[in-house]
Amino acid sequence: MASSYSIICSHCSFRADGWDEGKPYNLDAKGKKVYGYHPSSDPFSCLYCIHRYTCLSCARRMRYDTRKATLNCPRCDSEDLCPDIQLFGKPCPKCKKGTLGRDPDAMQCIS
Repeated sequence: MASSYSIICSHCSFRADGWDEGKPYNLDAKGKKVYGYHPSSDPFSCLYCIHRYTCLSCARRMRYDTRKATLNCPRCDSEDLCPDIQLFGKPCPKCKKGTLGRDPDAMQCIS
């Protein structure tokens, strides 16, 4: 089961929203992505996934495809990246003053 998350900074306007399972997919015979959306009969059969990440150095948010060999920030080339779902409790990468936590006003969704 996939669930949504909504993360906000306690000090500034930084925000990250998404789904904990990312976007799982396989490749068809022509190499085209075929997504395994929730709910599906077997979403765990997907070999690859696209996840949301945040650079803890420059606050750039990005998508990361698990087929890629390396994980570096396209803006600052830092390797200090964190999956958005693991941002809870970390210092804010944007203002460096606040702490990231669950948005109490956001509705949690489950698929």
